[in-house]
Amino acid sequence: MRRLNPTFVLLAVICLSGLAVGQIVIPPDVLKKRVESNKPRPGKPTTGPAGTRPDIQRMLIDFRKAAGDGAKRRIAARKLLQLGPRGAKILRSAASSELSTRTTAYKKAFFSKSRGMGAAKYRTTGQARVEAWRNQFRSTGRVTKESLKAKAGPAMDALLGALVPKREEILENSTLLTARRAELLALEAINAQCAAALKLPAPESELADTLKQQEMLLSLMGAPMPDAHRKIVEEALRQFTKLQFEEWHGVVHLNVVRVLLGRPPMRIDLKLCAAGRDHSTDMYERKFFSHTSPVSGKKTPWDRAARQGTKAGGECIAAGTRSGPGAIRMWFFSPGHHKIIMSGASRVGLGGYKRRWTLMTG
Repeated sequence: MRRLNPTFVLLAVICLSGLAVGQIVIPPDVLKKRVESNKPRPGKPTTGPAGTRPDIQRMLIDFRKAAGDGAKRRIAARKLLQLGPRGAKILRSAASSELSTRTTAYKKAFFSKSRGMGAAKYRTTGQARVEAWRNQFRSTGRVTKESLKAKAGPAMDALLGALVPKREEILENSTLLTARRAELLALEAINAQCAAALKLPAPESELADTLKQQEMLLSLMGAPMPDAHRKIVEEALRQFTKLQFEEWHGVVHLNVVRVLLGRPPMRIDLKLCAAGRDHSTDMYERKFFSHTSPVSGKKTPWDRAARQGTKAGGECIAAGTRSGPGAIRMWFFSPGHHKIIMSGASRVGLGGYKRRWTLMTG
């Protein structure tokens, strides 16, 4: 019979005794080897809580701390980009998050400045002068091209010029907004560098263009108006992504014109916008220009509104202008259309397609 090694017997007894009390006892020499194997090796990088190396984390902290200092921020971004795709990905995530937060804050600050400037313009102009222009509009009498050109048009232009803040004017009078805007564009440039490093497709539109559009709208909405009217006009902000920019611009322009002339604004009806856009598209693609459509089921404005699940009371069509406010101005000086856009309707929708425009009221 083969004799058992005494050391093996002792280890077996130790392990079995451990099992008996519900635990495993690891021999000291084995435990020592495990501890030594788990020690960090010289030169081996460790990771932080976010799974990034400490050097990348320090670079990211430097990037965030450099906010407001363009030169330092560019240096911090360059260091991260030099690390390759991993650094570019981390930088892009940080820059995108900061860009989103700062853009929202910028728009709120811009709108606040716009409203403040609008209120100041009203005080400077004076209520008496504002009422004189409104009375001039009300005294238009019989709506003809001549009366609109002689009275209503000048009254509208005077009120818009005196009371609506201009985008350029707002930026020129606020160094803080100008600096914040520059920071947004710098973050966008860093995002573009990251996208190029990661070989990602370029965005469809540039931030500078988007900011300019939003600033134009927020400037227009800074016009002085009663709180009840402002609530309706500002409701459009929630519809921004559901309309094309010029559709949005045209509706806001119309409502501001109505308010300045002493009329209540109209609520945006997205279904009327859809009906108008569809008719504008048909007019362009089928090469006709009429309130009567050759398309089956869409012959009249009432048919087109019903197809979108709503009702219409009036319709205006226009062609030849790229901008929504441009179409509104064309209708303002056209007697039949003027009566529709300045009527007592409570809802409005504007839809455009390749310089064809359709406005519907309800």
